[in-house]
Amino acid sequence: MNVYLQGLQVGLLGLAITFLALGGFILVIVALKRLFPASPPLEQEQPPDETPADEGEGSNDEGAVVAAIALALARKRAAGSGQLGEALTRGRGPWWNASPRGDRRR
Repeated sequence: MNVYLQGLQVGLLGLAITFLALGGFILVIVALKRLFPASPPLEQEQPPDETPADEGEGSNDEGAVVAAIALALARKRAAGSGQLGEALTRGRGPWWNASPRGDRRR
């Protein structure tokens, strides 16, 4: 038999097996969908619109919390901002000077 024909047969057989397996997976999925149909979505009750009588107190408390969080984040960011280029000025560390075998030759 010709080598090219044998390669073509093996390739077509591999493709056929692959697509048959994929078709089998599709059939399994369809069968599972029919056995276990999707339940209808549950109706959720809408909570009543609650409007506070005095919005001034609630908004001040929320504003204070937001301001405290913003201040904490700003301080945290400012604390580490001066170290950005420090590693670049130090140069290479001892790891770069180590030989692959572990011994140092000088």
